[in-house]
Amino acid sequence: MKKIQSKLIHMMMVAITAGLSTSPFINAMAEEVKEPSQMEALVKEPKSIPANSLDATDQTIFGANALVPDAEENQANQLLAAMNKAISLGKYLYIPKGTYYIEYTRVFPSNSVMIGDEEGATIFKNRTTNDINLGSANQYGNRSVLTFKNLFFDGLSINTDMFKNVTLDSCVFYNPVSNFQVFLEFSENATIKNNIFLRDVDHAKGQDSPVGGAAWNHTIYLGGYTTAKDKLNQYQYNTLVENNLIGAKIDELDALKYVQKNADGLANTITRLQHALEDEQSIVLERNEQNIISTGINSFSTLKKARILNNIFYSNKDNEETNGFITQDHVTYLRGSTDVVLAGNHVRGWFNGSWGGFKFKSGREISIMNNYFRNTGLIMTDDPEIGVVETTDRVSMYKDIFVANNTFDFKYWDGGYRIGMEFSAQQAPDKTSISNGVFINNRYIHFSNTKKADLLLYNPTTKTGFHPTNNSHVSGNTRDDGAHNGFSIVYGWTAEDYEKMNPDWESIYKPSGYNEYVALPIPEKNMLPSAVPTTIKLGDEVQASDLVKNTFDKDEATPVARIMNPNELESVGIHRINVELTYPTGFMCVIRVPVTVEGSSEETTEITANPFTVKLSEVSHLTAEQVIEKAQAKAISMPSNEEQELTVNYSELKEATEAGVYKVIFESNGVQKEIDITVEEDEQPEETIEITAEPFTIRLSEIQELTDARVIELAQAKAVLIPSNIEQTLTVDYSTLKEATEAGIYTIVFEANGHQKEIEITVEADDAQIEETTEINAYPFTVKLSELKNLTADQIIEKAQATAILSPSGERQELRVDYLSLQAATEAGIYKVIFESNGVQKEIDVTVELDEEQPEGITEITAEPFTIKLSEIESLTETMVIEKAKAVSMLNGENQEITVDLRSLKEATTTGVYTIILISNGVQKEVEVTVEADIEQPVEITEITAEPFTIKLSEVNALTETQIIEKAQAKAVLIPSGKEQALTVKYSSLLEAARAGSYKIVFESNGVQKEIEVIVEDDIEQIEETTEISAESFTIRLSEVNTLTAKQIIEKAKAKAILTPSGKEQELALEYTELKAAKQIGVYKVTFKSNDVQKQVEVIVEANEELQKEITQITAEPFTVKLSEVKSLTENQVIEKARAKAVLLPSREEQVLSVKYSALREATEVGNYKVTFTSNDVQKEIEVKVVSEDVDIQDTVLGGRNVRVPETSQQEKLHSDTAKKLPETGENNKKYVLVEYMYIVTLLYIGFRFLYIKVVNGNQFSKREK
Repeated sequence: MKKIQSKLIHMMMVAITAGLSTSPFINAMAEEVKEPSQMEALVKEPKSIPANSLDATDQTIFGANALVPDAEENQANQLLAAMNKAISLGKYLYIPKGTYYIEYTRVFPSNSVMIGDEEGATIFKNRTTNDINLGSANQYGNRSVLTFKNLFFDGLSINTDMFKNVTLDSCVFYNPVSNFQVFLEFSENATIKNNIFLRDVDHAKGQDSPVGGAAWNHTIYLGGYTTAKDKLNQYQYNTLVENNLIGAKIDELDALKYVQKNADGLANTITRLQHALEDEQSIVLERNEQNIISTGINSFSTLKKARILNNIFYSNKDNEETNGFITQDHVTYLRGSTDVVLAGNHVRGWFNGSWGGFKFKSGREISIMNNYFRNTGLIMTDDPEIGVVETTDRVSMYKDIFVANNTFDFKYWDGGYRIGMEFSAQQAPDKTSISNGVFINNRYIHFSNTKKADLLLYNPTTKTGFHPTNNSHVSGNTRDDGAHNGFSIVYGWTAEDYEKMNPDWESIYKPSGYNEYVALPIPEKNMLPSAVPTTIKLGDEVQASDLVKNTFDKDEATPVARIMNPNELESVGIHRINVELTYPTGFMCVIRVPVTVEGSSEETTEITANPFTVKLSEVSHLTAEQVIEKAQAKAISMPSNEEQELTVNYSELKEATEAGVYKVIFESNGVQKEIDITVEEDEQPEETIEITAEPFTIRLSEIQELTDARVIELAQAKAVLIPSNIEQTLTVDYSTLKEATEAGIYTIVFEANGHQKEIEITVEADDAQIEETTEINAYPFTVKLSELKNLTADQIIEKAQATAILSPSGERQELRVDYLSLQAATEAGIYKVIFESNGVQKEIDVTVELDEEQPEGITEITAEPFTIKLSEIESLTETMVIEKAKAVSMLNGENQEITVDLRSLKEATTTGVYTIILISNGVQKEVEVTVEADIEQPVEITEITAEPFTIKLSEVNALTETQIIEKAQAKAVLIPSGKEQALTVKYSSLLEAARAGSYKIVFESNGVQKEIEVIVEDDIEQIEETTEISAESFTIRLSEVNTLTAKQIIEKAKAKAILTPSGKEQELALEYTELKAAKQIGVYKVTFKSNDVQKQVEVIVEANEELQKEITQITAEPFTVKLSEVKSLTENQVIEKARAKAVLLPSREEQVLSVKYSALREATEVGNYKVTFTSNDVQKEIEVKVVSEDVDIQDTVLGGRNVRVPETSQQEKLHSDTAKKLPETGENNKKYVLVEYMYIVTLLYIGFRFLYIKVVNGNQFSKREK
């Protein structure tokens, strides 16, 4: 009775919790209260600003354009201004977590990199109904580098034209206003990875919309275009779409993390989304079904070199009863594409017919490998499209098509549709070109669920499609339906056709990257488990399998369920319980379940405390907190497991003046606990000397300068007393080193208090002197003719900014100048000046101008401003400048020579606008040059991690470098790339260890070092170990015997084999033949064995009588009907509309159900009417709403199915099968609670009645009486 009562209360609490929930799908999960430890386990503190980034909220950098988290105003302009500022400084823009309203479309320049918080949610939100996008929509220009990372886009999309190097990484798109959430046109080197794309029915357009259905609800567009003038194909080229989740149900996110193996990036994005929904509650998704997706990826033309790998495509075909069916337009719909790979993708929820599957309209070099299709497939039509060939003509063609190693999982018969792999001919044979098709090793599984689906690759009537005559090959494809299992049957192919087929598929077409794609795991997963929010009483048992749902079906075996953190259920509160599901296929996932543990009314206080020992000198300084800490004392209220306040009386201990045993008393809530404290005399520990010193390297020429102090400093030598750590005087004998005359290894000895330590010193030869070279820098300049006679050498050096520098030392050198030709000049023109230093010369041109020019003609210079990168300045030459500026000098129709004054540009160290001067025939022209920042790659640093460890003294001599790295768990990686680096170890001091102690070893990689301590312990004589087996007797039902496994017996007996004293668990064998053969109740022996030790326990086999104690449960749901339909309603129709069912619990055997609905059948006006369902004397009453004919009833959801309800009720919150909805009004609310209360009382009465009669009369009763 107690168990029945507990379950009834639990059912009531779940119903109330679900009915009051403000969220239509998260229910208790959304209301979860997290403890700090839980929060820390889920999400770390936000990390520091990423390398090479500026914080967009920093007002000291961005001033009025700094972004403000969670501000109410539109910050679109500030975002663009901040990005421009960051670009000018050569930096990325980091945007901390928070919500930022972006409600204008904004076009971003080159080198725009925006990075959100890696842990929290950085949200760009659009509150309007306008299509707001970021990128460069309709702005055709040569832009490059646009990155969005770790961002949430609420109602915004990404839209670019002619933008190269676009990257979308680890972003979440939801509540879209636009048709496409990402639209990339004529882009090169685009990457879309680790993102989530969501759309619910409120942000979708239905079939009756002017632009709805298949023309809307798209996700990603990738395509180029054709120029009519040049007749050129502008391709969307070199695109990667990898590890994205396109469509999802929120309650299945845990399972979706595990569908794709080796997709940690996507799993991290899913975790960030869950954190934003459940913990931060910074975003709101009104519906669980976020998979209203018509198409995953579209391309209308000219997609070239695309890799679509390891994605999850999830549409709503399987939940159309919940949201209505949105017309689909294929998983991917690619027209006129070349060099495309779709591999390792998981596809579910699409139509198994003409609207589903991967669809192509003409294509070349198409590879489809290692994908999982759940009830959908592959469609190829030969419609002529642009982009298949290099010309702009529309062409019907399939060439080099490779379909291999895919799994097609058939779930149900969908009318007349059954597509696996299909070619659909749209053109006459002479209007299309088909060749080189390879279809191998594909699997059709669970084929009995459908009618038929041969390989529809050829039309024998029109003789179009893939056929041996066009060099196509089919082999190794299988079906599991019996007749054709293991055969490759192509519709329309004859036996003669197979004989003509080229048997060597590799000679027909083998795609580049084949070995990589065929090795991808096929992401097969049928059912996606989800959590069942649950409430229990403290101390109640709960089965792991009861906390999850949708774990298996007829096509998938039941998984083994295990609660990973059962200790969380031992205290009152709301906990997140992790349920691990392991399938026979090897698939494993962890589902997080919110479980509410309610407390018990009877609480007792338990105090735990341990005796401890303290030195006499410490007693007088002890505080109460220290006493509690040393005794590890704690007071706990049971069974709620809540910690209580604790006090301590230690006055006797406080007054201790000599060694002895003293009492200490702990108290909490009137409960006391007394322990003994041992006070010991203080002992003076024996001190030992420890000398540490490190080998070092010096030059041969440095030896004579060495002093004792310098040697100690180079070796980092130190002598200390252990354990007091008092430093001691240290001397050093380095006479052998002092006498060194050549390179080599020499030994020196350090000494302190009679203890010595030797180390090796490496002496290297002195490097030869590096030959230095002289570099002269000088720039052309202009001077008036009248200035020449007074011009000095120093003035010329100054005007030319001439310098002579020794490289690599950088020392300035004396500079001489030869300017005789300039001094002799008598007319305007260009003259040579030669600078000389250390035999090196540099010649420049000096322009001499007339004081009052009287040219015979006019020299005209034309030039354009241009832009360069900051890193390009150093290598810039005059010729390159003239070319970039498109500079031309003309005099009387003839080209003239141009010189360039680059001085201001050459000195540039930051971005900005600089002026250069073009000179020709004494005429000058200034040109502006814009210097842009380089997008810097973050500097990588080496990080070494290593852990201290302990070894035995006897193990030291045999240690190898590899063993040390393994014991220390040492690793060197580059940050931030994470690439592992080679690692070396210096451990000579450890190898020389002669006694127990602490020794230093040093790990090194790329010049970075990490030092750890290794503890060397004395060897302890090995104690002989014995095996102990523990196991308990247990009881089972007779009906359970035949299905009992060895693993279940070990679990029920709580059996374990342990080595003593090491505590190592041992393998356990089992002998249970006697129990396995049991045919009647009784006591049977089971024997456990391990390491020649045996233990026998008794197993009691009971009759199955108790399993017959069952109760009847009726479920039924309210529904709506029109007034005109009432009279014709039959009993079966009422049961069907209410989804009514009666079952016996716990066997779940279905029972006969009757209905009382006379009030409803006699209804003559609209209103609410009662209907009562009865089974085995148990009743269930529901309300049926009757509406008039003119009420517009729309499809909605009630209890997980389509129901017709008045439009006026659409605002009512709907809920899942496992929950009941409380009526809106307070009066109805009271009635509902009263009904539920009466229901519980009735069931309790039935249970008590059964127990009473059973005890008093001892009679057996019929199933109906029970």
